[in-house]
Amino acid sequence: MIRGKIDSNPEVLNQLHQIHPWVPSGSQIRPSKSTLEIKRQEMSTNFYDINLFSEQLFGVGWSEAQNGKGKSKTFQPNKYPYDVSPKTHHYIIWYPYRNNFLTDEQITQDILEEIKCLVGSESGFDFCWYENPKMTIADIYHVQVFWTRF
Repeated sequence: MIRGKIDSNPEVLNQLHQIHPWVPSGSQIRPSKSTLEIKRQEMSTNFYDINLFSEQLFGVGWSEAQNGKGKSKTFQPNKYPYDVSPKTHHYIIWYPYRNNFLTDEQITQDILEEIKCLVGSESGFDFCWYENPKMTIADIYHVQVFWTRF
């Protein structure tokens, strides 16, 4: 089992994918062409408003979220999922503060707790996560999460 942070380097992902087929390979860390087109259309027609996005994620505007009001994190399916194995769930965990307030251990623990709630068990699943070096929305800290049930 992995249950933790992995390197986003495509070569490392390829190695992990050989051992754990649910982990995305280096060629699977992009959305499918159709999903990418939807993303492009939505990003070009919708003006990005950090306050509106923060309200959707944390229930409060961005300045309030950064001051500890609203949700402390949001775990949700990626709206524009990567082209991964059908057995892989692609989620994102969002935080209302910068990553210098978080440790890898805290992020791992948060993800573990969220998936345990989803599956209703402490076992029968595995996950990995990484920080995307090419974040589309860099203002709000988030990491890519991949998980599977077995």
